[in-house]
Amino acid sequence: MRITQIEIDDRNEAHLTSHGVSIAAVQQLLANHPGVRRNRKGRAGTHVARGETAGGRSVIVPFVN
Repeated sequence: MRITQIEIDDRNEAHLTSHGVSIAAVQQLLANHPGVRRNRKGRAGTHVARGETAGGRSVIVPFVN
């Protein structure tokens, strides 16, 4: 799956920052070609992207396809 666009609303941005993840970290993760897989059943996000930021921090971000 190729992610070509992301939309992060205020609610999701607040949720990310509550976990110490910035929008810049999400953008870096996506620029570094993360692994993408289906999320577990019953979760809000249909898929998860897993990879690293430019600084080498591991990040997992759920999203809706």
